[in-house]
Amino acid sequence: MTLYTESLLEHEQNLSERGRNYLVTIQRAIDNVAQTVIRMRDFYRPRESEQQLTDVELNRLVRQVLDLTHSRWSDQPQQRGAMIELKTELDADLPNIRGAENEIRDALTNLIFNAVDAMPQGGVLSLRTQKVTEQAADGPRGVTFNWR
Repeated sequence: MTLYTESLLEHEQNLSERGRNYLVTIQRAIDNVAQTVIRMRDFYRPRESEQQLTDVELNRLVRQVLDLTHSRWSDQPQQRGAMIELKTELDADLPNIRGAENEIRDALTNLIFNAVDAMPQGGVLSLRTQKVTEQAADGPRGVTFNWR
């Protein structure tokens, strides 16, 4: 699937912007499945090396997850007569975080799926990222990300 998707993206000149966006989303989903299979395999054998942490732009990741899960929170509920309204408030000044991007993506995907499952009649799905600096007795403690 990866090869066909890459080939279409590289060589197909007549793709609409919408079609191209769908292929990019499919490519991300394929990558997610591959990463999940790798993590599942790791449960059955000891890790050879530590997980590589990278700088992750959380707002970009949220938008990717919304694209990947669009069918689940929009199309499927509409087919059964329910409407889920999406509200996003993404902090424009959100700093990057260190983490495993694929694991954060999986966690966000699961949060969205759980929220949608909890709204069988429809409702509002609110996603917000926000930088909150906590103050400890000995100075700032760090940054917390709020997801609602």
